[in-house]
Amino acid sequence: SIIKEKIDVLKKIYNSKDIKIVEKIPKSIPLITNKELVEILIKNILDNAFKYNTQWWKINIIFDTNTLTIKDSWVGISKKNISKIFDSFYRVDEKSKWYWVWLNIVKKITHILDYKLEVESEKGNWTEFKIVFK
Repeated sequence: SIIKEKIDVLKKIYNSKDIKIVEKIPKSIPLITNKELVEILIKNILDNAFKYNTQWWKINIIFDTNTLTIKDSWVGISKKNISKIFDSFYRVDEKSKWYWVWLNIVKKITHILDYKLEVESEKGNWTEFKIVFK
């Protein structure tokens, strides 16, 4: 329910972008955790996907067993820069208008909750975040 709620809110915020959402989310998955932190975690990753989705306007959201995968059609990140996106106010280069602010919070929350966070990206094509819940 948290995921669907955040998707609905972000669709309204970014309604000028015609983003196609492909979601495979079960109706209910019980998760014993800190609800406030999980809401911030999911909101920040989804907000990133909505905000920076500029190519094909598509976001895939899949929750399977204990893994949430969010894959967007953003321009992607080079392998050498993936670990840096969790640094506060990181920019790939001085000309870039994108700052990586909220991902620092995402990393801290996953650490606090003892979740696993994985990021994969193909420069020029897509970026994928996976959160593995315990």
